[in-house]
Formats: sequence, C-alpha cells, structure tokens
Amino acid sequence: MYQYIAIISKLIAVSFYDSNGGGTYNVVVPKVDASSNNLATIVQIVLGVIGSAAVLVIVIASIQLVLSGGNPQSVQRARETILWAVIGLVVVVSAYTIVTFFAGKL
Repeated sequence: MYQYIAIISKLIAVSFYDSNGGGTYNVVVPKVDASSNNLATIVQIVLGVIGSAAVLVIVIASIQLVLSGGNPQSVQRARETILWAVIGLVVVVSAYTIVTFFAGKL
C-alpha cells in the first residue's frame, strides 16, 4: 500500500516540474483563472446544497417525531436532530449571507 502511495506522490511531484534541457528542472505552478465571482458562485452552490440537505434532515426528523408513537427516546432523538439541523441551517444561511456580501465588495 505504501509503495503505491510513494509512486503516486512521485508522479504528482514530477508533473509539476519542467526540464529546461540542461538536466535541471524548474517548478511549474499551474495557473488558475479564478475571479472572486467564480469563487463566490462555487461557495454559494455548495452552501445551497448543504442547506437543502439540512432542510431534508428536518423533514425526515419531523416524520420520525410524528411516527414515534409517544416513545420518549424516539421523541428526544427526533427533537435533537431537528435542533441540530436548524442550528446547521442558521450557520449555512449566515455563511451564505457573508459570502454574498463580500463577493459584492470584491
């Protein structure tokens, strides 16, 4: 296993070097064209997916709460799941707001 990791890491390292013909190598840094709008769009998409997952978790936990049949352990677990999903949703909405605000400023 370690042999494969060593081979792969060497291949990756060699791919960033460029020979100038004299036996020496220059490091080649890949160029990335990423503007603030591109990065903001990517972050907004990722946060949107995470927010959608949080809403889905809230819906599933709500169904579990309704179907718990009064079992105190199931009710408690469903309530905790809803609480943590709502906290996560608040964090995602806050991050989305901050990214959108600063993306407009850059």
